[in-house]
Amino acid sequence: MLFIGSLLTFIIVTGTAIYLVMGLRSIGSLEDVSEEELKRKEDPWMKVSIVIAARNEEKGLGDALATLLALDYPDYEVIVVNDRSTDGTETILKGMAEKDDRLKVINNAILPAGWIGKNYALYLGALKSSGQYLLFTDADVAMKPSTLRRALYYVERNQLDHLALLPKITLPGVFLNVFMIGFSVFFSLFTRLWAARNPKSRAHIGIGAFNLVKSAVYWTIGTHRMIALRPDDDLKLGKLIKKNRFRQEVLSAPDFVSVNWYGSVKEMIQGFRKNAFSGTEYSLVWLFFGTLAHIILVVWPFIAVFCTSGGTQVFYGLTAGALLFSAAYTARLLGLKLFYGVGLPVASLFFIYVVWWAALLTLFKGGIVWRDTFYPLKKLKENII
Repeated sequence: MLFIGSLLTFIIVTGTAIYLVMGLRSIGSLEDVSEEELKRKEDPWMKVSIVIAARNEEKGLGDALATLLALDYPDYEVIVVNDRSTDGTETILKGMAEKDDRLKVINNAILPAGWIGKNYALYLGALKSSGQYLLFTDADVAMKPSTLRRALYYVERNQLDHLALLPKITLPGVFLNVFMIGFSVFFSLFTRLWAARNPKSRAHIGIGAFNLVKSAVYWTIGTHRMIALRPDDDLKLGKLIKKNRFRQEVLSAPDFVSVNWYGSVKEMIQGFRKNAFSGTEYSLVWLFFGTLAHIILVVWPFIAVFCTSGGTQVFYGLTAGALLFSAAYTARLLGLKLFYGVGLPVASLFFIYVVWWAALLTLFKGGIVWRDTFYPLKKLKENII
């Protein structure tokens, strides 16, 4: 019986690993848009409104905004909504806006009922926008000068309505980078992000660091009002776009977009607290079966190699090899050291811990606390799309 289990595990994991690698290989790169192509563009560049929600972001806001104001795109504005900040965010924004009239600052002091703060801030920014395209990004995201030109050119050339870019994620320490590889593997399989461009697929994608969408499409899908209480707003914005049959795609862009994700394990746990449970649509049943799959398919093979023998041990060894290969390939795409992929089973266990901790805490408190605001679970569940 154990032998049959090892054989089935090997078939499932190896097939999934091949599917993952082939899918990731099919994702295009923003780097493929050449400067020569950009120079040959004859049509005028459409205006872009870059919209950012900022709450207590004084640590990296100035540096990130400086890169946005240095973009070589010919026609754009940057709208930053200061969402009830209590630190030096407002002072930084005021000083930078005085030096560059492309930067528009909205100071918001009130959060209406039925909204998550970030989502309402992005909605306010969109209301004040004047561009034919909206670029939703985060307050700690840095971009290379040619990023927006390349992205817009790609959107127009391929007649897209929405383009998401995968950034380079910078994390300190070995453990956080090991976890990043594991999380990327799980996220990629969960979203099937490479299939988002297929109009016949239900797969969808949205990336908080770079969600570029046509303004007309944004208003057509109902804006952030439709996902007002979604802590995973970036991904759900992509889902709204896909559900309304608009065209979307994701590109790899680690050389053009970067973000300092979390500064410590504690920060990462706190960050995942807001949206880890929402990934299961607040369902303990889905969380249980997802956990079971993680343990059987990702963690157990590495243990079984040392406590089985014969053909069973061989198949579990091959399964572990397939897992390590998929982790190493993901590490390569992320620009991380390949040997970090060895920590995949540890990352999987920690991921299980974080999601369950977030779920139980949400159930115990009856909601989530994010950026000093409490959001009731009952209301969050009403915004499942």
